[in-house]
Amino acid sequence: LDLKVTLIVARLSSIFRRYTPPSSSMPSAETRDTIIGASIAIAASVFNAVGYTIQKKGHNRLKEYNKDKEKKKKIIKEKTWAIGFGIYLIGGILNAVALFYAPQSLVLPLSAITLVVNTGLATKVLDEPFFKTDICGMISVIIGSSLAVIFGPRTAGGETTMNDLKVRWGDADFFYFIVILSSLMAVDYLLVRYYEKKNTDDESVMDVIQHGKELLLLSYCLLAGYFGSLAFLFLKSFTEFIGSSVDSKEKADANAQSWYSYFTIICVVLANFALEFWRQRGLSYFHAVYVVPINQVVLIVMGSVMGGLYFEEFSNMSAVDGVMFTLAILITVVGVFVLAFNSGNVAEKTDVQINHNI
Repeated sequence: LDLKVTLIVARLSSIFRRYTPPSSSMPSAETRDTIIGASIAIAASVFNAVGYTIQKKGHNRLKEYNKDKEKKKKIIKEKTWAIGFGIYLIGGILNAVALFYAPQSLVLPLSAITLVVNTGLATKVLDEPFFKTDICGMISVIIGSSLAVIFGPRTAGGETTMNDLKVRWGDADFFYFIVILSSLMAVDYLLVRYYEKKNTDDESVMDVIQHGKELLLLSYCLLAGYFGSLAFLFLKSFTEFIGSSVDSKEKADANAQSWYSYFTIICVVLANFALEFWRQRGLSYFHAVYVVPINQVVLIVMGSVMGGLYFEEFSNMSAVDGVMFTLAILITVVGVFVLAFNSGNVAEKTDVQINHNI
C-alpha cells in the first residue's frame, strides 16, 4: 500500500512539475514541495494522535471487559483498538508521502504536533486531566513547528538517483558524523548489556532496578532514536528511489541496476524493527511518561541532523535561516517535554518497575 500510494503521488508530482507554466509570482518548486510535504506531515501527526487515542480507549475497554472474565479477550479482537491501529497506519503512510515532498529535517520536528493533538483528545475522549502548563507546551510546539516551516530547508524530492545517494555515504561531513554517532551508540549498547546483566545477577533485585536505572532509561531512548533516525533516512531514500524512477526511464534503469536500491528496502525493515525493539524494551521497564518525551526529542534532534547532512538539506540555508531553524527545534523540544511530563496519570510518575526476567 505504501508503495502504491507513493508511486501515484510521485507520478502526479512529476506531471505537475512538467506542465505548470512558469510565472514570477509562483513559488519555486522547492518551496511548493516543502509546503505540500509540511501539510501532509501535519496531517500524519493528526492521524497518529487520533490513532493513539482510540487505541488507548480500546485498551481501557478491554481492561474493563476482562476484569471479571476467566477467558481473557485478546487485544487484536477489540474493535475499538483495531480501528485506532488502522488510523495510526494511515498516519504512517502519510509520513512516507511527506518525506517525498519535504526534507527529513523538517518532517521530524513537525511530528511533535502529535503530542499537541493527543493532549486535547485525551482530555475530551479519555477524560484525562488537563494542566495549565499544557497550554504552554502546546503553544511552544505550534510556534516551533511554524518557525521550522518558515526557516527550514527547502529541497524538492524525487530527483536523486540511488547511485547519487550511495555516494553520499562518503561525504566527509556525513561520514564523520555517522561514524562518531554509531561508535557512541555501540558503547551505549555495551553499557546497556552490562547493567542489564548486573541487575539480572543481583539476587536482591526484585521489582525495582537497583543498578544504572537512569542510564538504562536514557540508553533505551537513545538507541530507539538512533534506529528511528536511520529508519527515516532509509524511508526517504526509498521515496527518492520511487520518485526518480518515475521521473525518467534512464533513472529507473540506473536504480534497478544499483545494489543500493535493494539494500535501502532491506534497511527500512531492519531499522524499523530495531526501533520498535528498543522502544518496546524501554516501555516494558519504564513508564511511558518518561520514555515518550525523551525518545521523541532524541528522534527530532538526531534525525534532523542526520537527514540534513545526508540529503544535503542544509547546503542552501543562510546563516539566519540556520539559526532560526535551530531555535525552532529547541522551542519544539521544550514543548514536547512540557506536554509529555504533564500528561497522563500522576501515578505513572512513581518509581520505575522492572520485570523479573530482565
